[in-house]
Amino acid sequence: MRLSDILSNEPSEQFAQIEGFLGDKKIKSGTSKKIDVGVITLSFFCKNCKDSFTFSSPQDNKPPLNCVVISNQLVSIDCTLKCPRCGCVIPTWFLVESKEDMFLHAVDCRILKRRENMGEIAMHQHGDAFGKYTPLFEKANVAYREDLGTGAIVYLRKAFEQVICDVADGAKISRVDDKGARKRFKDLLNEVEAKCKIIPHEFAKNKYKLFGELSNVLHGDYDEELGLKRYENLRRLVVGVIENVKNKRELAGAAKALGLNDGARQ
Repeated sequence: MRLSDILSNEPSEQFAQIEGFLGDKKIKSGTSKKIDVGVITLSFFCKNCKDSFTFSSPQDNKPPLNCVVISNQLVSIDCTLKCPRCGCVIPTWFLVESKEDMFLHAVDCRILKRRENMGEIAMHQHGDAFGKYTPLFEKANVAYREDLGTGAIVYLRKAFEQVICDVADGAKISRVDDKGARKRFKDLLNEVEAKCKIIPHEFAKNKYKLFGELSNVLHGDYDEELGLKRYENLRRLVVGVIENVKNKRELAGAAKALGLNDGARQ
């Protein structure tokens, strides 16, 4: 396995053994070196092409990647990843750690951090996978990658609030009470779920706890580390709600086309 095999995957806490890439002669901290580690490939949605592609570092490592030695166990690597269709490039940076000495023929390494400067070129999400909510998920993802756990959770909360409000509007459930005041979100969520059943059944009994968990960050009950730790699971639950909404709409459309939706709940 070469270093490119690790760099082509998501950062992980697990170390994997790869071929040495620095040679056996130690280099002083702060020294830059050109390295040949194979071709790095990562998937992005190219905004220019409006499709998902595998972006890759230069073939045949020409030019080779630039590596800066920070210590015997830590290096910084810069590269550019190019869209195979339009040729636009994403500058990408990796911080790679080894278990012991990196100046060996075989090294146990992992990615500590990875950053992409995508700007208006690309995004992590595959197109409009989440429709109008995609920008919020992309912002959550970027915050998560920047180790901003609380920021990531805030964007998930916004996505969850927005989808519930949108479903309420579609089901003609008023978002205000009899006195014209905005309903408590808990009450609105209960009404939406009672009529539309969009919360994943694995979580239905504790549906409001999801919003409560997402809201804790605003009340100072989250720190960055806890937000990062819980992000993936909270994200999956919010995605599950959106997927249920999408599936119900598609099924309702199919049933209507077949004339099978008499009395069906929208």
